[in-house]
Amino acid sequence: DVHVFALDSMPACHRDGGAKLARQQSWLAETASASDAALQIVLLHNPPYSSGVSHGSVAELRWDFVGWGIDLVVSGDDHIYERSTHDGVAYVVNGLGGVEAHDLGVPIEGSEVLYADKFGALFVAVVGDSADAAFVTVDGEVIDRFTIELAAADVATSATASETSQDAAAEAAESSAALTAARTWQWQLQGVLDTSFDVDVYDIDLFDSEPSMIAGLQADGRIVVCYFSAGSYESWRPDADDLAPTALGDTLDGFEDERWLDIRDGSVRAVAEGRLDLAVDKGCDGVEPDNVDGYTNDTGFDLTGDDQVNFNRFLAGAARERGLLVGLKNDLDQIRDLVDVFDFAVNEQCHEFDECEAYAPFLEQDKPVFNAEYHQRIVDDPAALCVRSRDVGLRTLILPLDLDNSFRISCDD
Repeated sequence: DVHVFALDSMPACHRDGGAKLARQQSWLAETASASDAALQIVLLHNPPYSSGVSHGSVAELRWDFVGWGIDLVVSGDDHIYERSTHDGVAYVVNGLGGVEAHDLGVPIEGSEVLYADKFGALFVAVVGDSADAAFVTVDGEVIDRFTIELAAADVATSATASETSQDAAAEAAESSAALTAARTWQWQLQGVLDTSFDVDVYDIDLFDSEPSMIAGLQADGRIVVCYFSAGSYESWRPDADDLAPTALGDTLDGFEDERWLDIRDGSVRAVAEGRLDLAVDKGCDGVEPDNVDGYTNDTGFDLTGDDQVNFNRFLAGAARERGLLVGLKNDLDQIRDLVDVFDFAVNEQCHEFDECEAYAPFLEQDKPVFNAEYHQRIVDDPAALCVRSRDVGLRTLILPLDLDNSFRISCDD
C-alpha cells in the first residue's frame, strides 16, 4: 500500500496563530506512525528545505518525518526542482508546473539535484520492494531519477494467503515436472490458432488468446505458455499507454512498429506485472517474456548487463510468485546468471549462428530448451540439423519468421 498525506502547510493563511498547522502535525505523527503502508509520502506547499531564492526553506516544517516512517516529502512554493536528502528522507521541491521559474540560490546542505530550466512533473511508481521516481520535463527529458527502498509493510501472513501461496507453488511444481518431460511443442503468435497438433506444449500470444481456448488446450493435455513482450513497446497493446513516454527508446531492428523500453523505469515493471496478472486470469501455465536482451542492442538507453540481469530476475520472480512457469527468451550471454530462476528457455536460431552450446546449463538441469529456426536453407533441407538437435537435446521447430503457422517442420514429431 501507499499512503499520501496532503497538508495545508501555509500558517499565514490560517489566521489562528498556527493552531491549525499544529493540529495537522499531531494528526500526521499519529496516523503515519500507525500506518503499515510500504511507502508514505507527505505533500506540503512550503518546502522544509529549498535552495530557491524567492521563498527558501521553512524550518518550522522540519518535523520528525523519519521518526514517523515518512519516505518522501514533496513541496512547491519555490518554482524550481530540487531533490535533497536529510536524515535518510528524500525531500523534493517541485514547483515547475507551469508558472514562470524562480531563480536558483546557493545549494543548501544535502542538495543533490537543482534545476529550473523547463517545466515538468515528478512521476513515482511502486514496483516490488522499491519506488522509482523521476522528474521529467514537458519535452521528455529525464532530469532526475532516484529509487526509494521500501520497508516490508506487514510480515504477518494470513492463513488464507499462505494456503493460496502453497497452492500456487504446488501447481507450479506439477507444471514444471510436466514441462521437464515435454518433447514436442507448437509456437504460433499470429493467425487463427491451429489447435490440432498433438504436442506437449503450446506457446501462444497472451493478448490474442481467449481463456476458453487456453482451457481447451489444457483439457487436451497441453501445457500452455503465453507470450508477451516485456522489453519492447507495441502501440497496439491495450496497456501500451501505461508506459511512461520517457521509457520509450529506439525502434527494434527489423520491427519498425516496436520500440525498446528502458527496463529501469518503474512503469515498465508495472506493465509487466499487469501482464503476468492477465496470464493468471486467463489460466496460462507459464509465460514467455520477449525482448529481454536489450542491453546488447541499440535501445537509446545506456543499459548495462547488470540492468538486464536485475530486470530478468524481477520477471522470473514475479512470474513464480503467481504460480507461473517462466522461460528465458534468447539472452544467451547471461544464461549462467539466470538459469536457476527460469524454468525453460526459448531460443531463436542457435543452429544458424552456431550458439546452441550456450544452453548446456539448462539441459544440465533437465530444463527444456525450445528452439526455432527460420533460414530458408534449413527449411529446404532440415534433416542434418534435426539429427544434431536431437543429439544435443533441443526441441526444434523450423517455422516462418511471422510465426503464423503457414508451415511447420518439427524435428521431434
